[in-house]
Order: sequence, then C-alpha cells, then structure tokens
Amino acid sequence: MMNRMKQRGLALLLCLGLISPLAPALSARAADDGSGISLSLSGGPMGGGASMALAAFMKAFMDQYPKAVCDLLPGNGTANPVRVATGKVQVAHAQGALLTAAKEGREPYKQKYSNLRSLFKINDDCRLLLFVRDDAPITSLKGIAEQKQAVRFSPATRGSTNDMFSRWVLETYGIDYDKLQEWGGVVTYITFDAMVDAMKDNQLDMIGWNGPGFPSFLRQILLTKKVRFLPVGPEEMEILKKRGLRASVIKAGEFEGVVTEDVPCVTDVTEIICSEDLPEDLAYKIVKIWTEHSKDIALANPGYGTYDPAISCLNTALPLHPGAERYYREAGYLK
Repeated sequence: MMNRMKQRGLALLLCLGLISPLAPALSARAADDGSGISLSLSGGPMGGGASMALAAFMKAFMDQYPKAVCDLLPGNGTANPVRVATGKVQVAHAQGALLTAAKEGREPYKQKYSNLRSLFKINDDCRLLLFVRDDAPITSLKGIAEQKQAVRFSPATRGSTNDMFSRWVLETYGIDYDKLQEWGGVVTYITFDAMVDAMKDNQLDMIGWNGPGFPSFLRQILLTKKVRFLPVGPEEMEILKKRGLRASVIKAGEFEGVVTEDVPCVTDVTEIICSEDLPEDLAYKIVKIWTEHSKDIALANPGYGTYDPAISCLNTALPLHPGAERYYREAGYLK
C-alpha cells in the first residue's frame, strides 16, 4: 500500500508529468533498509514548488530505504520553523531571514527557537516580486503611500513568505495592511490560480510573490496582461537588510522581456532545516540522498537546481546539524 506521501506528493508529480521517473536507486542493503525510520517533512502548499521538490526527495529516499515511513505535510515558510522546533514536523523548508528571526526571537516570532539546525541551503535567489497590472494607476510603492492609493493586493496565502516579506517591504514605506484597507483597498489571500483569474478580470491590482525563477502563475498572467515591477528604494533596502534580507535585481529582459530596465528588489535563500534532536544518522542519510539526487529534485522544482554541496553547506543562517556536517566533511566539501 502506498503511504500518504506517495499519495499526496509522488502521485501529484508523476500523474501531472511534472517530473520524469527518478533514476533507479542502488539496491537497499539488507542491514539498512530504513526499518525504524519515520520521517515527516513540510514545504509550502501542496502542489507548490517546495512541496514538489520534497516529494521528489522522498521518492529517492524511499527507493534507498524502502521500509522507511515518510509523510509530506503542507506548511509555509513562516510557520515551518516553529513546527520543526516544537516537534510537529522533522524537516522543512524556510527562508534565511525568518530563520534568523526565529533563532533570535524577533518578529514575527514571540520567543527564541534555539534548537533549530540547518541541513543545507539551496543557494537559490528567492526574490520578492511586487508587481502591478500595467493598466493600474500604480507607479511606485512610495506613490501608494503618498497618495493613499486604493490598492487591491494579494500576497497569496496567509503566513507565507510572500505575505511576510511583502509586509516588511510595505512597512518601510509606512504602509500596512490596515492602512491599505482604510484607503479603500483590499488585501486578499487566494490561490495562485485565483490570482491569475483576478488579474485577468481586473479584480486585482498588485501581487507579492517570493521565490526563485519564473513562477508558472506569472507566465499565465502574462498571456493576457502586461505587468510592471515595483522597485525597492535604497533607503528602504538598508532597513530590510537589517531584517536579514539581501539586495537583488530583476534584470532587464527577464520574464519574456516584460522587464524593460533593472528593478532593485530584496531576496533571501532557502534552507532545509531540522531540530537538534534529529538523529545524526538520519540527518546524514537525508543530506546524502539529496546530494546524490539533486538533479532529479530540480526536475520537480527548477528553482532548487542551484543546490551545490560545495556551497550549500557554508554560511547557513542556522548551525549545521552534526549529521549534515559529518556528511559534508566525509565527502570533502567541508575541511
């Protein structure tokens, strides 16, 4: 009987044809077939990029350890650190700036979570894209604040990094969600499919999305609408750097040429995290399988194709788990 991970994750990927079957794994050794391993992971919404990557990883893991019991759960980048720290899930994805905030007990977290550890970073460029319909009378974030514009805005799902990082950027301009609504705007939490329809029907003015690469929902929007990307100013950028975000650029020519000039934006890096209580041998196995199957995982989520073991073990927001550190040292990536 297929377990719940295969039902939710693998079936979704394979049936939709989003990844090709993974290369056959080496036969599991009789002495190490995964018996006794129970592993739970959390990405973002089911069907989203992070969850698809984790589903591909779990397929590879279970090929190697067929008696392991694995489960893939929905989550989001803001809640995942708390869920890992409190034992609700063992492994999850999260963004570096939020991990630093969780470690230090800063907003949006109400306490320090000192037991969090990193397995590795993806080394991706998770930019926050704030964009508006080209026919909407919105030219800048500063203009929204100064003119108290009524903006219909969606940061996708509540509590996601899209939501949190959008809040942080807007706050540097003196804007919060309450003010947007006081000025006649609306803040809506909807699915990406609903975003596409809302932009097409002129029911939405602005979107905030955080992630690597060219999101599929933006491709769909561009079939019927032109969009403009709103830049983050230099003073605001410095404030956001203090929160752990970094400066990046949406380059001219990106997104099928819709970007006509470089647009400054903020970015962050994804890390795959666990708690300090994760058994060292299990952490070692996770990192080893991910490294050996990183190309297959990138087929499920191309944004995760930037994983490089020589880089992904360095300068993580959290201390490396001892099991991860042991793998990288034995493999020659850490000296």
